[in-house]
Amino acid sequence: MSNPTLDSLDAHMGNNTPPPQAAQLAHPSASTLPQRPQIMAHDQGYDSTIDDLAGQSQQAQREILQNLRVHQIELEMQNEELRRTQSALYTAEARYFDLYDLAPVGYATVSDGALILQANLTTASLLGVPRADLIGKPLTRFMPATDADRYYLFSRQALIGSNVQSCELCLQQSNGDVLWVSLQAIAFTGDEGTAVIRMVLSDITGRRQLEQAAKAASEDRFRLVADNTSDGIVIFGADRRIQYVSPAYVKQLGYSEAEERNRSLDQIYARIHPEDRDALFAQIEQAIAANASDLLYSYRVQHRLGHTIWREDNARFQYDGAGNYAGACVVARDITERKLAEAQMQEMNLNLIQSRQQLRNLVALNETTLEKEKRHIAREVHDELGQILTALRMDLSLAIIRHADHVPDLLDALNGMKMLVDRAVEGVRNVATSLRPAALDMGLVTALEWLCLEFTKHGAVECALHGFDEGIAIDDARAVVIFRIVQEALTNIRKYAQASQVDIMLERRAAELSLEVRDNGLGFDPVAVAQRGTLGLLGMRERVIALGGRFEVVSTPGQGTVIALLIPLAPEVAKAPA
Repeated sequence: MSNPTLDSLDAHMGNNTPPPQAAQLAHPSASTLPQRPQIMAHDQGYDSTIDDLAGQSQQAQREILQNLRVHQIELEMQNEELRRTQSALYTAEARYFDLYDLAPVGYATVSDGALILQANLTTASLLGVPRADLIGKPLTRFMPATDADRYYLFSRQALIGSNVQSCELCLQQSNGDVLWVSLQAIAFTGDEGTAVIRMVLSDITGRRQLEQAAKAASEDRFRLVADNTSDGIVIFGADRRIQYVSPAYVKQLGYSEAEERNRSLDQIYARIHPEDRDALFAQIEQAIAANASDLLYSYRVQHRLGHTIWREDNARFQYDGAGNYAGACVVARDITERKLAEAQMQEMNLNLIQSRQQLRNLVALNETTLEKEKRHIAREVHDELGQILTALRMDLSLAIIRHADHVPDLLDALNGMKMLVDRAVEGVRNVATSLRPAALDMGLVTALEWLCLEFTKHGAVECALHGFDEGIAIDDARAVVIFRIVQEALTNIRKYAQASQVDIMLERRAAELSLEVRDNGLGFDPVAVAQRGTLGLLGMRERVIALGGRFEVVSTPGQGTVIALLIPLAPEVAKAPA
């Protein structure tokens, strides 16, 4: 693989033909590419004469250039692996979102303040609003006032409880139509560490209309509706035996109407899956004992042909004047497809989380490898080229002392060469510093102090480091991540913030290291910046997450910016956010 910059350096040394090893690197084979050649140390001594030194300088530079090509190929191989992993991740995400959007029920993620954070296409269709217009809107906007109050109590129960919470609410579509939905919700911790509610919305308008018709209309009218609904209807008497079953109910389990009529509750329980039977029986008995008006439950039940189906029942209990059980009307819905879709989605979600974590690990590995290569190259450049150039400068100075008086024209030439060598020495020092500041080898605190001094010197903006503890013990990987984040934050402040003061807070909090970079500049809108797809803040966040830490940006236009992170002092397995 050819590199124009490296080739031009070869030509400058008077040899445009690369050595055999370099030619092999230019066209790597499958057998040679994965192997990493050992970097040769240059322990040879150097003669004091200019001619011998020049020969040693060219050989050392060729070896350094060869090593640079090897490192470049290795990094390109790692980048190719990252691209393949990213492509697989994109494919998994596409399958995940297809399954999410095409689900037969609505899925939504809502904040503790009722704001819709995520919603699938089914939810948008239920509400009659484009999905883009739903995000950021309060869910209670689509509810009458009484149902909004019920939702508030329901959401509080979901947030403080650990089990799935259920309720039924009335929603109003954008065109004014009213629909009833069954909500099932559970609290979850979002990406930013805040509590959110994930919920399933099932359209039960037909069922509610049926129930209302059963109450308000005659038996004939009730049968007309029941016989034509897709949900199964079963009515129990006071003796807990079946009095009526609808055609849809008969179709769900494969038994005839005659077989279903007069079945006892015990006979029905016998068909329920053993793992669900006892819990369902206890749930129903508790509801009746508490004179509950309705109960929503899901369970597995055996079909006549032997296979198992999932069903969701909504029972409406009736009581006599003394409060004794008098019967029930149960609306049964086959939710087998929904359960299968949810199981597939859970598996896809797990695979997606694993893929994201693998990608984070690869990126972290690439960052670590890159930092190691930078450190190695910086030392090679500083030690090898720096020593050669220093020796060359000393010989030039000696030549000036010995020969300048005898050959007057030689003095100007030697002084010019000496100036060029000085520029080369400065260039080598700058390259080594940009690759890996020497201050990092002296500890994180020293490196951050150096960053502050450099920032103040070149930007005329005050930068101060506060709260640091010289005794903080932290490994090199964490030190490099913190250093690079501060370095990038200061670069962004210099470019965009127009700040007059920057404060960096570094302190230990129990087993974690806390860092804050605070400026009094222009500030910005983090949401707008994230939507533009810029990689700066995203790269910072991913670096911190890869180390098991937490990352936050707080900024408001005109009020400055705070970049904060917490990283465990000891290595731990990074946890992927939901």
